[in-house]
This record gives sequence, C-alpha cells and structure tokens, in this order.
Amino acid sequence: MTAVLRALVLATGLFPALAAPAQAALLTVTVTGLTPVKGNLRVALYDDPKLFPDGDGSIDGLTLPVNGADVTGAFSGLEPGRYAIAIHHDLNGDGHFDTNLVGYPLEGYGFSNDARGLLGPPAFAAAAVDLGDDGLAITITVRYGP
Repeated sequence: MTAVLRALVLATGLFPALAAPAQAALLTVTVTGLTPVKGNLRVALYDDPKLFPDGDGSIDGLTLPVNGADVTGAFSGLEPGRYAIAIHHDLNGDGHFDTNLVGYPLEGYGFSNDARGLLGPPAFAAAAVDLGDDGLAITITVRYGP
C-alpha cells in the first residue's frame, strides 16, 4: 500500500478497528432469595433470541456455590450488546433443572428483568438487558414453584 493510499484510508476512517480497540464490558448478576442455602446456582448467558433459554444455546455460564440467600457472579470481557440471563438453583447439585411429571419446577429459577412467561419461559425480549461500555449490574429474584 502506498503512503498516499495509507494516509487516505486512515484519514477517511475506512478501518475503524485500527483506530480503537473494541470495548469489553462486565455484566454482574446478583441472585436474591435463595432458599434453602445449599446446592449450586447455575447462571446462563444468551445473546440469541432463537436459542433462549435452551441450555445448549448459552454463550457462557457460571456455576456458583449457594452459601447465602444472595449470590453474585460476573461475566467479563463481553462486547456491548443485548443479553438475557436464565438462572437455576440446582438444589441437589446434579446439573439438571428438575421438574415433576407434568413439568412444574422442583428447583428455583429466574430470568433477567425478573421476566416471566405465561406457560413456560419468557421471551428473550422480556428478559433482555442492554450492556453498555461501562458494564451493568442486575439483580434477579429466584422463584420456586410454577
């Protein structure tokens, strides 16, 4: 690339990625109302409405010990954008969300924005939060039962 062409490219901003690195943000999640104080808290992060809240569709996840009624974890290095979170209080530590024969939850669960669905999980749009360059801290209240 000639010096003139290189100067023109830089001056016109055709390669903005060369001018500034992408921001990486922190999304902090606090889950409240955990009872009993045992087991693990499983936190799944999603960025695709079509895959929310399928466990295989999450882009990242945390497993945190439940050592109090409130537990906090964080996802770091995220690009600013729209995300949704699903949580599950894994009481018996088996790594599965336990339900009864008709599908009612036997363990605690929740979603960002404390979103609720009618006969199942909420839509991504209801649970989505906007993560900016400065990061974001959210709180989710765990629910037990249908």
